[in-house]
Amino acid sequence: MFMDALVGNETLAKMAKMNSRFGEKSYQLADYMKDIQSKIWAELSVGGKIDAFRQNIQNNYLEKMATLLMPAGFNPMDIIKGLPIIGQMAAQQLPSGDPVGSSKALAMVNMEQLKNQIDVALKSGKFTDALTNAHLKMAQKQINRMLTAK
Repeated sequence: MFMDALVGNETLAKMAKMNSRFGEKSYQLADYMKDIQSKIWAELSVGGKIDAFRQNIQNNYLEKMATLLMPAGFNPMDIIKGLPIIGQMAAQQLPSGDPVGSSKALAMVNMEQLKNQIDVALKSGKFTDALTNAHLKMAQKQINRMLTAK
């Protein structure tokens, strides 16, 4: 799936390797993950309706982040209950000895920031569409599960 190309283990491992090799001259993994998240969740800053296509992209992103944050041996289905499962992404787990250990830490920080952005967006009243509000509230719930998984 395209989300693997954006934030899959191979992509993140290659970026981390390039960061190690070329230092500050390369596109930093932290900046990359922040940029990807801001594009996927761009509606949070403007409000309005989030259509079904964009909601699916956002759900795919949350599923992928759940696989990055999941503790070893944790069932991914426990984290993402309630999200529509698209493809087999939810069943993937990081291999032991994650080659991109920093990606997990960055994913956690990004999920905390996303949770705060969703909180602010919902309180702002910019989202009046019932389905969009439900989608954002479900995303909040999934992020909370990711961040509290042990």
